[in-house]
Amino acid sequence: MKIRNGFVSNSSSSSFIVRGIKISYKKLPKDILKNLPEDPDGGDSDGDMSYQIDEYFENKRTGLICKSTRDFFDGKVKPEVIIGIEVGDFEDGVVFEIEDTMNIDEKVISKLKKLGIEAEKLSTFVQYISNDNY
Repeated sequence: MKIRNGFVSNSSSSSFIVRGIKISYKKLPKDILKNLPEDPDGGDSDGDMSYQIDEYFENKRTGLICKSTRDFFDGKVKPEVIIGIEVGDFEDGVVFEIEDTMNIDEKVISKLKKLGIEAEKLSTFVQYISNDNY
């Protein structure tokens, strides 16, 4: 029997397909790290800064999103994030087509470069959390 401690989200917002890069917090430009919004947990963070980094990108209107690399079922937080453009969102029973990634790649690389993040190669990252996982 599995016993899970802590918060687990089974909403569609936890499922994603992102075309972008995976980057360590340490490799983010200092300008981004020093201008992150305050921790919504009031400093009682588990080390996952992805929500603050995503809010930074949203506030700056970068056109990029940030997703955590957290495994929601083992609870481990990795000091890295996925930054890119969301190209799909899982919904039960829905089939969707991902547009031509060459066009997406040019957009992502250009947007990252404006933020001081160099990326030569992008990847497609997928995380799916279904309602069957509780």
